[in-house]
Amino acid sequence: MNNITALITPFNDDLKIDYKKLKELIIFQEKSNMDSLLLLGTTAEAFSLTLKEKLAICNIAFENYTKTKIIAIEGNNIDKILNDIDIFKNFMPNYFLITPPFFVKGDEKGILSFFNEIANYSPVPIIIYNIPSRAGFSISLNTLETLAKHHNIYGIKNASFDVHYNLKLSLLNSHTFKVYSGNDLSYFENISLNNNGCFSVIANIIPNYFSNIFELYQKDQFSSNERFKKIINTLLDMERFVNPAPIKSIMHSLNIIDYKLRAPFSSEFDSSKNINFERSIFNEYPTCR
Repeated sequence: MNNITALITPFNDDLKIDYKKLKELIIFQEKSNMDSLLLLGTTAEAFSLTLKEKLAICNIAFENYTKTKIIAIEGNNIDKILNDIDIFKNFMPNYFLITPPFFVKGDEKGILSFFNEIANYSPVPIIIYNIPSRAGFSISLNTLETLAKHHNIYGIKNASFDVHYNLKLSLLNSHTFKVYSGNDLSYFENISLNNNGCFSVIANIIPNYFSNIFELYQKDQFSSNERFKKIINTLLDMERFVNPAPIKSIMHSLNIIDYKLRAPFSSEFDSSKNINFERSIFNEYPTCR
């Protein structure tokens, strides 16, 4: 598993899920060079989805996507998380992505116990999600060093922009604990440290362009770097707005989906008017239109 698309959830005008478009997006990813799909993540607006909707999304995904599938599970209550694992394990995902307890933060010993209990219980390996911008803290490197030894913890999706943290985290990358970039902007930094790929948002639109950066890096680092630099301005502009508003806005501009988001986001502000996206690249590569 090298590159993962963090799938969006398309909505209709009435803010109900557009299941027809969702299936099209999933089939588009199936035919792409990306090798994995993340379901029910932040980009999917999972916080706004009902259990019934989450199950419907997984049903469509597992019927139409044959490659690696990851289901994200969030929450602060361990019993709730274990209950969700019991529900979604029936789809037989390859991994569960587990968010840290948000808002409450917790202490180092508590965070260690939190992920250990979940990993001990899960029937499939878990991936830890480090997302300080939303959780309110970064999982300590000491904690991760211990968790990396757990037989049922596959790796980490790291969405930190702290350069020193990321450099030290890369020392934990191994054949038994994989370090993935949790955002597109740090993708090239991550693979240049001989870590793994990326949970990508922009791959919703240009999966083959994005995955080719990783493939090229194995043969020609200069060309891979130049390829990544062509989308830097777009990625920087996207970071000025809260995900998933910018990716949905660009997809709307390309006539892929309607620009609809659920509260606490608003569909009134079209961020694409403020995003310098590389239309030539998006036109060069097939998108789901």
